[in-house]
Amino acid sequence: TEITRLQKGETVLIQGASGGVGSYAVQLAKLLGAGKIIGAVSSFTKQEAVLALGADAVVNYAEPDWANQVKHLTDGHGVNIILEMAGGKTFANSLQTLAPFGRVVVYGMASREPLEFDNDTILKFFYNPSLNQSIHVFNLGLWFGLQPQASVNAMQTLIGYAASGQIKIPVNHVLPLSKAAEAHRLIETRTTTGKIVLKPWLEA
Repeated sequence: TEITRLQKGETVLIQGASGGVGSYAVQLAKLLGAGKIIGAVSSFTKQEAVLALGADAVVNYAEPDWANQVKHLTDGHGVNIILEMAGGKTFANSLQTLAPFGRVVVYGMASREPLEFDNDTILKFFYNPSLNQSIHVFNLGLWFGLQPQASVNAMQTLIGYAASGQIKIPVNHVLPLSKAAEAHRLIETRTTTGKIVLKPWLEA
């Protein structure tokens, strides 16, 4: 929230909404008063899981027209905040859904593809000041190093939400440590939802 400056009633687009971080972000946005939450997933098999977390709508960013779907869901206005962790072409398409005064927070690159900026996008940001849009990059490790007290306070707040049950942490795979390679395979194939937990004391 330190970067997004989420105001009650604003619309949020969350990439990777069914994953470990994304599922937490959907619930947190709801808790903090977002007006509409749009979850973006790589497959509609994850749609129900994201809706159950509190999202108002789900789009599949593997579909070529998903950005237009987001604009339709916001009556053409676009979203106020984008939580972006996909990278590649998905990042470029995300920018097309951003409303005036909108903020993009980049905190990951799950596709392992560099963020794409085309000339039209750059020109829009630099030569159309009426849009007043911004892109922010968030690095958790640097935040802890540069602002230790603020980061600790924020983490304590998040832990409190989880401890009180206001936010659920979906755990859909529990594996023994000997199955670490399988856990990585599940993550890389992007077929999972929620968290994957490795327990060293479990029998293989």
